[in-house]
Amino acid sequence: MNLLRFIILNSFAFLLIGIGVVLILIPIELFLIVFKYALAIGCIVNAITIFFKWKSKKRIMEILILRNLDEIRPDTFIKYRGELCWELVYFYIFYKLRKTEKYRILSKAEWKKRKEKVFGKSAFSLSLFS
Repeated sequence: MNLLRFIILNSFAFLLIGIGVVLILIPIELFLIVFKYALAIGCIVNAITIFFKWKSKKRIMEILILRNLDEIRPDTFIKYRGELCWELVYFYIFYKLRKTEKYRILSKAEWKKRKEKVFGKSAFSLSLFS
């Protein structure tokens, strides 16, 4: 079960490694070779940094599960918001707590806050994305 959890929660890192390997294996013209390898190395390095965060992710998951056993407290999640790979961790935490409907509510509320921050409260932005 731990291996499956590791694979699922680090799927973004596996995707980055796959992109890096594909970039290395694609035959390309000579003048784009430097760009291709720089992009591939960047993908692989980012994937490795995600893998190195695994121990801290496990520790944070245990803390968040314990803090939210009785009632979901959104303030406990704010510190770790923003990174793409953490969205899977959040969903896993809500799954373990058997409160996936709360995750959807929090995700919608978070998206609404981001939308208002980026686009403002003008009528155009609200009508366009509502």
